[in-house]
Amino acid sequence: MGRSLDFLGTANLSWWDLKCYLKYPPPNGAYMRRKNPDHHWDLHAHLLAGIFDGIQGGNWQRGGNSKAKRPEPMPRPGVTAPEESKPKTVLPVSELRKRLKADNREQVPLAIADRPEILDAESNETFHDELKPGTPKLTTQQVLAVRALASSGCTYADLAALFHVSRSTIGRIVTRKTWKHLDDN
Repeated sequence: MGRSLDFLGTANLSWWDLKCYLKYPPPNGAYMRRKNPDHHWDLHAHLLAGIFDGIQGGNWQRGGNSKAKRPEPMPRPGVTAPEESKPKTVLPVSELRKRLKADNREQVPLAIADRPEILDAESNETFHDELKPGTPKLTTQQVLAVRALASSGCTYADLAALFHVSRSTIGRIVTRKTWKHLDDN
């Protein structure tokens, strides 16, 4: 623009000109660069960063080293790294009982209300989200609870969210394709 604030209020730079300049600054002007430090990250820069990440990923895949670490994406302004999709928490049985009572149902379903061994509030047993491969994700008591809750009308999606497993896992438990050896009685 090439104007100085020394000319403010004159014919060279009126107050209206200053207001317009501050409201609609030139995209490559000093004021815009100061206002937005990441001004150089326009659409083209983001597209180039995406191409760079794709090439790095392809080179990593074709490298043939199974122990090589996956390349990190190029950092971009305003983009945060994705978080772990699965929470790493432990859910005590007493918390499970509280969640079942708060699940839009007035009480624990009748199928398990008279069987305290299924959901024992005094138990120290916990549900772990991270297990070694090959170990069951659910305990015997949890499997019995899943079957009892499913028979009382809980949906597979609700049970899957409650026990931190997939809906197909719940379906296989309820239809007795897995945990066949357990008798519900």
